[in-house]
Order: sequence, then C-alpha cells, then structure tokens
Amino acid sequence: MAAEDLLFVFVTEMGFKSVPFSTLDSAPKRDWRREKMERKYGIWTPALTALVVMCSGASVAWAGEEIVDLSMTPSASTINVGDTVEVTLMASPGIPEALAMSGVQVILGWDPGVLRLAGSIENVLPEYDWLQSGFDNDSGLDDLNAGLFDPPTGVPGNDGDAFYSALGQLASPPVVPLAGMQVTRFLFEAIAESNGLTDITMPLTAGQFTQTAAFSATVPGLNILGDATGTQIMVVPEPATGAFLILLSTGFLRARRGERVR
Repeated sequence: MAAEDLLFVFVTEMGFKSVPFSTLDSAPKRDWRREKMERKYGIWTPALTALVVMCSGASVAWAGEEIVDLSMTPSASTINVGDTVEVTLMASPGIPEALAMSGVQVILGWDPGVLRLAGSIENVLPEYDWLQSGFDNDSGLDDLNAGLFDPPTGVPGNDGDAFYSALGQLASPPVVPLAGMQVTRFLFEAIAESNGLTDITMPLTAGQFTQTAAFSATVPGLNILGDATGTQIMVVPEPATGAFLILLSTGFLRARRGERVR
C-alpha cells in the first residue's frame, strides 16, 4: 500500500471526512492533525482511497479539509483603570490555503468585576462587509445577551458573558486569506484594577444551545472551527492615582524626618 493511496478518514454526522496521508509529511504533523481532527470529528481509521470513494460517494478531490481558527489580538496588553481597549477578533485558515466561510459566532467570557463590555465596531474594516453582525437577542436560547434592551444600548449587561455573531453575504461569502482577516473589534472598559492578568476567553459552549463556531461556505451548518484563542489584559491604577500615592508617600517620609530633627 503506497502512502499516496492512504487517507485518514473521520466519521462525521455528514458521512466521511478524509485527509490525504501524503499531505502529512512528518510524524509530528500527522500526530498534530490527527489530534485536531479527532477533537472535532471523533474516530479515525486509515483506509484505501477506493474504499472512501465507494462508501461516501465522494471524489478524491473532496478529500480536502476546512478549518478556521479564531483568535484575539493583541495577545496581551496593559491598560489603566478608566481606559477602553480594542480587542480584534481574527479568523485564520487552519490549513495552508485560503478558504471561504459563511459566518462566525462567538461566546465571550470575562471578569465583570474588572472589565465591562462596551460594544463592538462593525463593518469599518476593509476586509469584508458583513450582511449582519453584532450582539443579537438570544433570549429564546441561553440568554447570554441579557440586558441588551434594558436600557436599549445594543450591548449586553455586564454579567461576564455575551454572544456575538457575524453572517456573510449569501452570494459572496468571506474568503479567509492565509494572513487572516479581521472579523470585528470588541471594546472593553477597565473598571477596576486586576490582580495580575485577567482573561477574555472564547468558551466553546455555554448553556444548552450556544457554541463558538465558524461555518463552512460549502456545507450548510457545518462547524469548521479549529482553535479559539482569547487574550489577556492587565489593568493597573490610573496614572494620577499612582502619582498621588507616590506624593503621599514622599510627604509622609518628609514628615517623619522632620519629627526626628526636632
């Protein structure tokens, strides 16, 4: 059996998902891809190309995979209490080629005692003009966006979680280039000093119905999400507060020295 005849085959709800063995040209790369695909699709088995075609009705060309990774940038930053930080949501292909997707949906998690979600900046980026994007009313699902209309600010209440979605144009879905594309920019306001780094996360699931996902443009409803990586923020006191504490400390020391002189 030649290596070029061998596929990794993953059993999915849609049937079979296969990856040509010959494209995984090293043991570490094969192990990494196998682990990543098992996490998404479940069991795998080596199989002859002919067997895959016979069982799935697919052509050999269908064997390519679709993976989109989501991440936040910058990966870490330091801000002052009272400042607002922009956190960019990036989409990148998890394979070495550009690919199309129909949209994304993201669960956000943060510490509401340190940060407050202040909104998002939509459709001001050159990469793509979304058909619809933002924080939707999900009260019929898991209600992560509770407080969206009370008051009607368009921003969920500061309870530590939220649900964001972006839907692509139906006739021209976004194509994610190798360099990645910006989906949106989230705005977070620092409301209190953090004890070290505080996380902004993208949990994979929340409640009963909500999930973080990137959707295929070729198979409706197919979640092609690979990795979802958040960011970390350190919130420090306002500069004026720090300067005041230094002055206060300096004045105290001078007063103590004056007492000793007397």
